[in-house]
Amino acid sequence: MIGSRSFQAFNRGPTWSYTRQVRKGRLEALELVCQLGRSNHNGTTNSCSYLIHNKFFQSGPSSSPCLPSSSATSLQASASHLKLSTSSWQSSISPLQSTSPFQPSASQSSRLCSSSANSVSPSREPSRLLECSDEKTQEIAEKDFIVIQNFITEEEEDSLLKEAERFLKKVRYEYDHWDNAIHGFRETEKSRWSEVNSPIIQRIRDQAFPEGSAQLTLVHVLDLAQNGYIKPHVDSIKFCGSTIAGLSLLSPAVMRLVHEENSNQWVNALLSPRSLYIMRDKIRYDYTHEVLKEEESVFRGNPVTRGRRISIMCRAEVSQSSQQTDN
Repeated sequence: MIGSRSFQAFNRGPTWSYTRQVRKGRLEALELVCQLGRSNHNGTTNSCSYLIHNKFFQSGPSSSPCLPSSSATSLQASASHLKLSTSSWQSSISPLQSTSPFQPSASQSSRLCSSSANSVSPSREPSRLLECSDEKTQEIAEKDFIVIQNFITEEEEDSLLKEAERFLKKVRYEYDHWDNAIHGFRETEKSRWSEVNSPIIQRIRDQAFPEGSAQLTLVHVLDLAQNGYIKPHVDSIKFCGSTIAGLSLLSPAVMRLVHEENSNQWVNALLSPRSLYIMRDKIRYDYTHEVLKEEESVFRGNPVTRGRRISIMCRAEVSQSSQQTDN
């Protein structure tokens, strides 16, 4: 481990905007809801509210609901019941702008997600994968702690594991660390990867760092045993810069982020196998991060089964101004 220091998606009214990239079926369903809301303020708006409640929140307050793939069909049926033909709303409604501001209400902010949980393509799902103490912390986390699901395929994961194992199998797990930050780990650093895996590492760099930004050449490979964990710490600015990117392999884990000066401001992040997290700026400098023990790994009230976990991390090079600040 690099050195450490310290331990309303909807606005109720005649129009509603949805702000995430959604698949065609979901977009059509949401367009229908918007049109229903515009068509009759006296009666239809209440019906729309009922539809939204049932389609988006039918799983209960503790779940993380997504719009089912069949929603377009079911909502079209509801439109027919309200005497609004499919052709009329298709001809009159204009496409939603995916760049419109995302303004969740306090009760809904941690409930909504932007894509199907079964998606096999890379996707950002901040509201579903982050559990935050408050709205302000959520705003910071969604900007400075990005989680991308399915960043690599299972085949790419296997390929990376095989290459990492050739080095890791020669090293024993350690249960103390020079700065007391990790328990039950082994690690290595690699500057060269196989012809097959080099493009994967480059994809991580391309995703996480601005073009032309200075990065550390060495890639950090950290292997946590099933009973291993990482204690709260902030990576020293003597060793890396403003951005850290980590690719998670093998096992899910819960990463907890806590503000150094106010422990009431926290984030729990669910890191699934093959996901990529990008930690930068405020989250990188102002929040400690830790990987929870197996018995402590709970996300939104649900236990997360931990196993052995490998993370492959790329880091920005430390800037001269950061070095001067730390001295």
